[in-house]
Amino acid sequence: MKVSSVRVVMVLIAVAVALATVRSARAETKQEIDQRLRAQLEREHPEALPDWDLASAAFERGELERSVTAFQAVIARAPTFDAAFRRMSGPLGALGRIAEARAACETAVKLDDTPLNRAALAEVLLQDRDPTVQRHGQDMARRAAIAAPTDAYIGSIECHAYVVISQPVLFHRCTDQLIAMAPDDPQANLLAAMAAADSGRTDEALRYLARGREALPPGKYQELRDAIESTRTQHGAPGWIWTGLWVLLGWAAGLLLLFVAGGVLSFITLRSVERTATAAASVDGGGQRGLRRVYGLVIAIASAYFYVSIPVVVLSVLGLGAGIIYGIVAAGFIAPKLFLLVVILVGASVMAVLRSLLVKPMRDAPGTRLDLAQHPALRDALDEVADVVGTRPVDAVYLVPGCDVAVSEHRGFRRKAERRLILGVAVLDGMHKGWLKSILAHEYGHFRNQDTAGGGAALAVRHSLIMMTVRLAQSGAAAWFNPAWLFVRLYLGAFLRISQGASRLQEVMADRWAALAYGSMSFDAGFRHVITREAAFDRHVRRVLTDVIDERRPLANFYQHEASKPAAENSEETIEAEITAMMDRPPAPFDSHPAPRQRLAWVAALAAPARTATDDDELAWTLFADRDAIERLMTDQVCANVAKNHGVTITRAA
Repeated sequence: MKVSSVRVVMVLIAVAVALATVRSARAETKQEIDQRLRAQLEREHPEALPDWDLASAAFERGELERSVTAFQAVIARAPTFDAAFRRMSGPLGALGRIAEARAACETAVKLDDTPLNRAALAEVLLQDRDPTVQRHGQDMARRAAIAAPTDAYIGSIECHAYVVISQPVLFHRCTDQLIAMAPDDPQANLLAAMAAADSGRTDEALRYLARGREALPPGKYQELRDAIESTRTQHGAPGWIWTGLWVLLGWAAGLLLLFVAGGVLSFITLRSVERTATAAASVDGGGQRGLRRVYGLVIAIASAYFYVSIPVVVLSVLGLGAGIIYGIVAAGFIAPKLFLLVVILVGASVMAVLRSLLVKPMRDAPGTRLDLAQHPALRDALDEVADVVGTRPVDAVYLVPGCDVAVSEHRGFRRKAERRLILGVAVLDGMHKGWLKSILAHEYGHFRNQDTAGGGAALAVRHSLIMMTVRLAQSGAAAWFNPAWLFVRLYLGAFLRISQGASRLQEVMADRWAALAYGSMSFDAGFRHVITREAAFDRHVRRVLTDVIDERRPLANFYQHEASKPAAENSEETIEAEITAMMDRPPAPFDSHPAPRQRLAWVAALAAPARTATDDDELAWTLFADRDAIERLMTDQVCANVAKNHGVTITRAA
């Protein structure tokens, strides 16, 4: 039940119902019940009839003690007349003499076990302060109502019982049935007024109260009406609730707007890059800088919106938990284990949300740093490409075992950002210098377009969303009804749609730099080589690790190792089929890069002339001083990774 003024109303009406039960039932059935009872008494014990009339009249006037005395006189002359015992319980209960009232009703039940006598006994039991006795009264009222399903008086006793034992759900259900059965019954309307007031239906409660007015004791109607009116503001959602609802709706609308913006921008991006071929002479790519600025603004808004959303999500989770517990209690159930489960899930959700904000930026080096002083040819090539593209060259090269080629900027405290090139050693096998320069021009294009500058907030948001997803799943709170889980799924989808669309645009613009710097054909060849090496190297990794771990063969150079048992899946036909599948795969909404076929088609449409050099056809490995030493260094890294991640030690060969 509600609290504050609502509870006052509930108590007032409950008292009024208790006082009016006997009055209403007797007043309403006076011409039917009283005539039958008087006729019975006159027939069986005519000498008790004057005392019967005196007792009834005294009770109607509120002379309770006189009424009790007169009923006792009736009982003395008619000890088997059950109605006298039942009716005497009314003034006894009103006087607070509950034990005597209970004894009188129990005697009535023994004399004649009727639903009416059982209902009267139930009414007295409900006035007891002992919860066990009250529950016994509720059970008796329910059985009496089952035995007399069309008796409004008995039905009202059952409904009143659910108020006493605090089972609002059953009370509301009982009241609905009662008012449907007896819409004009004053007692039923009083109970319906109580139910409507408890549900916040103030006007409806006042209408029911007016219909039950005749059953109320003198002076009670206005008191109850004023009490019900006082609940109007309480039930009529306080201002802070409406404010919270408007904030929640506004936040949800903003989230929907971001999701739509991501979809629209992704669509515009794909259509915009298709116009690249018509702007071959322009580095800007036909006005795509304006689209990039819009993307930057939307991503900044989306990143800020994430942090604004955190308080809303936390409050929603807490509100849901509190609502579940309140609903359980309001239903009349005490479930400690369920309460504990709700608290655990709410706590886990809140902690997952808050801990996701504490994601630390990655400080580790992305690979093994190469000393460029020992590789002057590579240093010259890096400087040349930077000069052609028109940007500052990288400060450091980090080698990794795979086929990765990427750039980043690392900003230290009060230091100029260090430009880094991440270069996969595996991609160099079979690559020509001209191809490598074109690929490097693509990466330098990111520097020229300032794709790597800033973006820290967007990266932090992405990491936070991923960590929130993982922690909610690990804690068992990844449920459809959990606001935190709904938020992370919706927001991650919206944010990835926006940020990945921007990433696709960045890749297209970087491709333009590569094509305009070293020619469309050179970039095409280099790009195809990277995809070919990715497919071949993945199979090489599986074959070598199987050979050195399962066959226990020593490993000297991971890249030059020949397995003792060549696998059938490493045939040229199989690898070629995999390369074709990679090239022809359709673009997905959350891809960070356009589809390979699209990128090559757009670059070919530029028809950019080649920048030829005499050594373009030389292998890219000639830029390094010692290939074997580098490959052995990366082999050490592979063995260390396997030991760290899988706990397997690979035997090394000299």
